[in-house]
Amino acid sequence: MKPKYFALIFVILLYLAVASHLAYLFLEESGKPKSADKFNSSKLVYFSDISGALNISPDFENILDKFYPNEIFPDEYSKIRWIDKANAMYLSYRYNFSKARLLYDENSRDIIFFLKNGEKFFFKESLMLPEKDVSADEHFLGYLYYEYIKSDLVFEEYPLFFSTFVIDRFTNYAFFDSIYGKDKREIEENFNYFKINKFKFQINGKNKCAYRFSKALSEINREIDGNEDIKLWFKNLRSVSSYSRREVAYQKRPSLHSWAIAIDISPRTYGKELYWYWTSKFRDYWWTIPEEDKARFPQKIIEIFEKHGFCWGGKWKRYDLMHFEYRPEIFFRKYN
Repeated sequence: MKPKYFALIFVILLYLAVASHLAYLFLEESGKPKSADKFNSSKLVYFSDISGALNISPDFENILDKFYPNEIFPDEYSKIRWIDKANAMYLSYRYNFSKARLLYDENSRDIIFFLKNGEKFFFKESLMLPEKDVSADEHFLGYLYYEYIKSDLVFEEYPLFFSTFVIDRFTNYAFFDSIYGKDKREIEENFNYFKINKFKFQINGKNKCAYRFSKALSEINREIDGNEDIKLWFKNLRSVSSYSRREVAYQKRPSLHSWAIAIDISPRTYGKELYWYWTSKFRDYWWTIPEEDKARFPQKIIEIFEKHGFCWGGKWKRYDLMHFEYRPEIFFRKYN
């Protein structure tokens, strides 16, 4: 055999040996959790991109349960509730995510959600913080979850006036800005338009809000012919409104009307109470009024809106019976 062939065979064998070694190193490294120096975490893992278009999602709850060890939680119940919140967040906003990164060390656990628009948010308990605010998380209040029970309410006495400012803590709504629109122009570009009776209004089309509202409205319309209660309720509507850039009454935080993901459907009340703030103008103990003194909403309408991800303000302690708001993360939770 000529020397040049020996040289060629040697080069090929050397190439195969190097390639095999690199492949081995890659496989070995890919099986290990990677460290994230920036966040001082001992573990780091990726899961596959999320396909919102096909509505396909991996078993995120199971991924979290396997990845995060029990030892980093005070007890098993704490882990279950934390995973429940994180899973609800993923299921509610998965159409906006491209991937996620899971991290933990002995003192903390984090999930970084990467949005399709290039931004990323850190899930910390009931917070979704942009990267610039992560180091100051103790300054922010949670807003993504609240108690919402599908049953009769028992109202308790509590201070009438309050603020979401507690010492130096305030609400960070950067996540909603990123999802639904950061300013008036962005929000209005996302509008879908609707009409109930003679009332025209807008609903934000992002994160399937307008789509799910339309599904709820269609289902309610199918009920009207066979339900005299709903038919009469719609006949007596006084107003319907949605988009309004304003703050919640006596709270230093924006109303969800600011993103057009809330709607007020107000019937004629015929002397019945509709909204805690209006009641408080002439009743000192407004939270003690009996249910029969409040305006009545057909139960079927409430159930249909809830089915499609809209909370009803009639179940809040500060009742707002005309108000429905799109909060899918509330309904995806198993433990309230």
